[in-house]
Amino acid sequence: MLDAEVSLEAAYSPDPQWVPVLADLARFASDRGDVERGISLLHRAGVDADDRLLGLLEDNRPLDRSDLGRNDPCWCGSGRRYKACHRGRERLDLQARATWLYHKAWMHLVDGPGRTLLLDVAQSWTGDRDQRRLVQAFGEDTVIDLTLFEGGVFADFLAARGVLLPDDERLLAEQWLLVARSVHEVESVRRDRGFTARDIRTGDRHEVSERLATRQLTVGDLLLVRLVPDGRDTVIFGGIESVDLARRDSLVALLDSEPDPVTLAEFIAALHAPPTMLNADGGELVICEARLRLPDPDAVAAWLDERLVRDDDDITTKTWHERVEGAGGGARGGAGRASVRP
Repeated sequence: MLDAEVSLEAAYSPDPQWVPVLADLARFASDRGDVERGISLLHRAGVDADDRLLGLLEDNRPLDRSDLGRNDPCWCGSGRRYKACHRGRERLDLQARATWLYHKAWMHLVDGPGRTLLLDVAQSWTGDRDQRRLVQAFGEDTVIDLTLFEGGVFADFLAARGVLLPDDERLLAEQWLLVARSVHEVESVRRDRGFTARDIRTGDRHEVSERLATRQLTVGDLLLVRLVPDGRDTVIFGGIESVDLARRDSLVALLDSEPDPVTLAEFIAALHAPPTMLNADGGELVICEARLRLPDPDAVAAWLDERLVRDDDDITTKTWHERVEGAGGGARGGAGRASVRP
């Protein structure tokens, strides 16, 4: 990777307007955390205002310190003036750069061979090959995170481009690789601030910094998440999946087997599938219709009047309803309807 960077710089020197080189060098600048150079290179390459790398860099552009003047001594202790040292070259703290780090790995995913695996995971997530649903699945946080971590793409990113990362980001990325996805039980919720969760596989407790999710979480909820450090707090990257109690043990067993991302995506998709309706005997409910030709419809109508409830609102067809009650007042065997046409 370092040799590639040297080659790009060598190609850039004689032709500073070579667009492909400018775009590639901007990517290297982003990985190194050099926001200003990356933005400058992309502007010179003439990228659109909605370019994803340009947007990422602009979102992570630090502001100059307002408490220092241009000619004041720099805060870093170098002895140089602020304008000649860190002005225009400030860097966000590690916590603020954690999301940027995650997006660097995401770009490695969508621009590299990991895209094929991403497609497989997305198809498992949707259960079909519908183009519209697949496109939506590509943007699902959980689909991306499964491909990055269970799919090994994040480890490949760190092996390939980790040498470019600032030291603190590389150490943080190495910590992320040590974190396993697990099922956590919510023990307390601090609205708009975070929650306490217990990993039911290890018993470890975590104080999670999370704002939006706390508006929906309640004590006792089971969540399938990856809880990772961001340089100061414990946070969530990659989506939050609710788990019902009936499937908790089977999910834990699956996680213990270290599943591939496709298998885990299939299981998670089943968590969101509509429930299967069963009757009291455990059989699947089905809609049935029987049609009979009767010699005397009026006699049948009279017989039905004695046993069922007629629907007086139906003026074209005489219709009766039946509901069979089981023990405790619950319906047993479902509901039926009889219709008679004169």
